[in-house]
Amino acid sequence: MPNGALYHFVYGIAYLFFKIMYRFKVDRTDAPEITSPFVLLVNHISNLDFLLPMLAMYPHKLNLVATMQMFRMRPLRPFLWWLGFIPKEQFVSDPKSIRHIFYISKQGGNVEIFPSGQSSYTGESTEIDPNIVKLLQKLKLPVYSLRISGMHIALPKWNMSLPRASRVELKVGSLLTVADLAGQSTTELYNRIVKALYFNDYTWQQEKRIRALRPRSAVGLEQLLYMCPKCKQEFTIRSKGNHLSCVQCGNAANMDHYGFLAPEKADDVVFTTPPEWYKWQKNEYRLNVTDGAVYCEPCRIFRITDSNKFVPVGEGRFYLSREVFRYTGTCEGRNLDYSIDNHLNPNFSNEIRGYFNIGIEGQIYAIQPHNSPAVFKVTILKELFSESCMTEA
Repeated sequence: MPNGALYHFVYGIAYLFFKIMYRFKVDRTDAPEITSPFVLLVNHISNLDFLLPMLAMYPHKLNLVATMQMFRMRPLRPFLWWLGFIPKEQFVSDPKSIRHIFYISKQGGNVEIFPSGQSSYTGESTEIDPNIVKLLQKLKLPVYSLRISGMHIALPKWNMSLPRASRVELKVGSLLTVADLAGQSTTELYNRIVKALYFNDYTWQQEKRIRALRPRSAVGLEQLLYMCPKCKQEFTIRSKGNHLSCVQCGNAANMDHYGFLAPEKADDVVFTTPPEWYKWQKNEYRLNVTDGAVYCEPCRIFRITDSNKFVPVGEGRFYLSREVFRYTGTCEGRNLDYSIDNHLNPNFSNEIRGYFNIGIEGQIYAIQPHNSPAVFKVTILKELFSESCMTEA
């Protein structure tokens, strides 16, 4: 449970920061009376999201289910425990964190969960694990939703070097009652959750029109938007300032003061927003990747220590097919051939720095492709393979 004095102190600091930087506003009109204990589901839009529910739900204290990566930062670890954070490894089964959640709820604590598991790179909602419904049904607590808007425009995950001009809006809603959890089908409950948490920060920005002093930087987007819409070549996009261009065909785009993309020349082919471009990439693979396709890349492998250090322990190649992800090469001084079924692990935690995490025999490792944007090709292919498995089921 959160330490009261520390919780109120962090709340005060966060309040001042977001009020000064982003003039944040809280809208509770859809949840006028909030009673503890409860579960709060939050959309995940930036790396600072862990502070915003605290502002939206105050004076109710929250126990956040947080990525284990935060707990690997040793100086922060005791403060995270004192704030009531619950550690969980991303995209892997973690019974210990589930037991911790049930313990907190039985003690009368409020549990905060980001159901998508990882903040969005594109500024639009990512897939929510359907297993969240089973957890909520077992907890038997009222469920509230919090939708955050503006934080991707302020601090996009593909470039977190400096905060950008934006505002932050927090909308709290009463999502599910205990009676809903007991009486509605799993599909109905899941669809209500997805609808309540859906966001697209670029749609929001089209309405708000928050202008920066200068054209916004596009540096980093080439990691995410790596396929050229004109020549359809992979990994040919480069960035400089607010400029994106293809080294293969010269197709080019500029980012404006609002964060939208526009073609540089009359014959350039460009999508206006990163979500549109990313969806187009995904659809290209959907149309062209066959069931028997295998994606392969050379890579390095790092052991992630408890202090969040990345220790190089080998190199080899990874192979991604519809059924499995496979790594072959060296690891910890031995030859390793390790496979993970995609239906058991539908996605990986990844970073714009060019790696994604996998669990091998209880240890978390980082896979770093020699070709950095390949991380997001792996993400897209994993999503498509997961979709095909769900359709068959």
